[in-house]
Amino acid sequence: SSSPKTVWLDVTLAKVRPKRVFIMGEVTNPGGYTVNSYSTIFSSLFAVGGPTVNGSLRDVRLIRDNKVVAKVDLYLYFTGAEKNTDVRVQNNDIIFVPTRKSTVYIRGDIRRPGVYELLPGEQLKKLTEYAGGYTPSSYLERVQVERIVPFKERVKNDLERRYIDINYRDILSKNRDYALSDGDMVSFYSVQDEVRNYVTVSGAVYKQGTYQFQPGMKVRDAVLLADSLRPESYDVRGEVVRFLEDNRTKTMLSFDVQAMMAGDPMHNIVLKPKDEVIIHSIDVSRLGPQFVEIFGKVKQPGRYVLTREMSLVDLLMLAGGFTEDASRLNAEIARLDDKVRN
Repeated sequence: SSSPKTVWLDVTLAKVRPKRVFIMGEVTNPGGYTVNSYSTIFSSLFAVGGPTVNGSLRDVRLIRDNKVVAKVDLYLYFTGAEKNTDVRVQNNDIIFVPTRKSTVYIRGDIRRPGVYELLPGEQLKKLTEYAGGYTPSSYLERVQVERIVPFKERVKNDLERRYIDINYRDILSKNRDYALSDGDMVSFYSVQDEVRNYVTVSGAVYKQGTYQFQPGMKVRDAVLLADSLRPESYDVRGEVVRFLEDNRTKTMLSFDVQAMMAGDPMHNIVLKPKDEVIIHSIDVSRLGPQFVEIFGKVKQPGRYVLTREMSLVDLLMLAGGFTEDASRLNAEIARLDDKVRN
């Protein structure tokens, strides 16, 4: 027969040649390691315990022959944004993990609360994306950012932290964003928490801001959480601004500041969720623009800038006028001189 002969070839891979790589920088166990031929940056880092808390996951560098041949953002690997993010290593490669450039925190009603690193240009929406997004029960009308005040401003105002409330739903609907700073703490609240979990202290205290509400909390407790009164605080009269049951209309309760700090139960008012405690300054002109507040049976209660020659009628017009059930016979005006006028 003239048919061709059949040749059988049997190849056996006896051994995969290992590679030597060096893992340096902010990693748990830096040093030289032997890895298999299929190892990548990610698998090599995983094998040595990963980066430290201070290590960057956004700028992992692969150095070969004294040159940076690749920079890997592991966030893209974790989020699935790029499936080909990982890079295979070669013999004598160096994997270097630098120190993280920024640290922001996100907590509360969010899918993956934790510590994240943002690159320049990444803002609140990107942080929320990295954290897995908000949940169906998240209260988007109030997302709070707790920010460390820069040192120069801190020396000037004796304030260490600033609390900023953001309407996240408004950001989404208007295609806007909010820039974050290194060290920011972002809190997402649930709908249930939003109703009951905070009181606000403003004015002549050392640390103005929003604080967690506790059952039985009183005005003095809130003031002490705000690091107490500043020297220029007006010690005769302060106010508690409170929402009524309709959650829209506000009322104002006044108290003697000195008596409140002494624990007098007549003036150390028991607080309710969402109350705002206001401590005035003696020299109100130092606080910038002056304000007047109108509450009760008007259509748009709230705080308005006091303009020259403003009258009560002007203020009523700004507040949208009376509601249908308002009394037209009597109104109360309270001033810092502690006198009440009808």
